[in-house]
Amino acid sequence: MKYLNYTISAIIRFICVLSISFVWLNYYFRKFSTSLIASISIAIFVEIFLLIIEINKNKKNNLTRQQNKIIDDINLALEYMAKKSQINYFANILKNMYCSQKYSDCIISIKNKEKVCFVPSYNANSCSIQDAMECIKIALNHNANTLVILTNEIDSDTAKYISKIDGIKIEIFDTIKTYKLLILNNPLPECKIGIINKKYSFKDYLSIAFDRNKTKGYLTCGLILIFSSLFVPYNIYYVVMGTLSMIFALVSISKKRAS
Repeated sequence: MKYLNYTISAIIRFICVLSISFVWLNYYFRKFSTSLIASISIAIFVEIFLLIIEINKNKKNNLTRQQNKIIDDINLALEYMAKKSQINYFANILKNMYCSQKYSDCIISIKNKEKVCFVPSYNANSCSIQDAMECIKIALNHNANTLVILTNEIDSDTAKYISKIDGIKIEIFDTIKTYKLLILNNPLPECKIGIINKKYSFKDYLSIAFDRNKTKGYLTCGLILIFSSLFVPYNIYYVVMGTLSMIFALVSISKKRAS
């Protein structure tokens, strides 16, 4: 199944790159066969380039493609869990590894006679400065020596902010590090969606607009517009909008599926 999903994603990427390249090359050069051959060459080059990047990434992380798939599944489940469910999940893991106690806002473990505070901070976006501040506040309330923030990813501004904090040692466990150190030999979390009432930000709307589920719609729209541009006079509108639809499809296929 994992190879089927990867193959489908690769085919969609190939079609998108091929379509974008062909429609613009054909628009400028007006030579169908030449534009088609050049577009196929470009699409193949892009796929090979992306494949090399993925192979190098897997080697760097020392993870197989199957493990990366598991990490994506864990990430998705945790991002849409309620905070309480996140704590329960990690508490069950940590109790088998350290002398730990679960609280309503974190898990406290004793490691080398030091109090370590594990705070899950998974959400649809990367860990922000505000999220980090809340985690630090929780750790200080529990008089912890070390804070471990369990999160999907952390942006550069938040990392810089954390590096300047004194008085408590802070470690960031992103998804890959968390998987290697904690989850590798533990079962996947059950995905329980937490209902959170909040105002959506512009980033949230972008996440919805480019959800992986939207790929089919963008791809279909792009193919129709690009095909129409071959027959409709004064076709720059179809070329531009078809290209945008294909770009949207490429962005969507690279995102995680969520509802």
